[in-house]
Amino acid sequence: MMYKPFFKHYKHAILILASVIFSGCAAYADLNYNKLYGTPEPQQRILEAESFHAQHYVNDVKPIIDNRCVVCHACYDAPCQLKMSSAEGIDRGANKDKV
Repeated sequence: MMYKPFFKHYKHAILILASVIFSGCAAYADLNYNKLYGTPEPQQRILEAESFHAQHYVNDVKPIIDNRCVVCHACYDAPCQLKMSSAEGIDRGANKDKV
């Protein structure tokens, strides 16, 4: 019973202190994000149809995806929401949220 008035009196101060600590940890993690995972390096994904990599995808990779992966990942009904029947779906990747 002795601690109840103490807690009520400092309830807001404790919540603010916890928020500041959590925010500080999040800011610290954000500053080290590039050090941990490297700098973002987006790559061009659209190629000329006659290029070596485009032909390699069409001749070697796409048949494997069509025969093996699209069976379960043809639409957004898969548990991971990965749609491998289109280039946009492969580029988007898996997602746990409903699309």
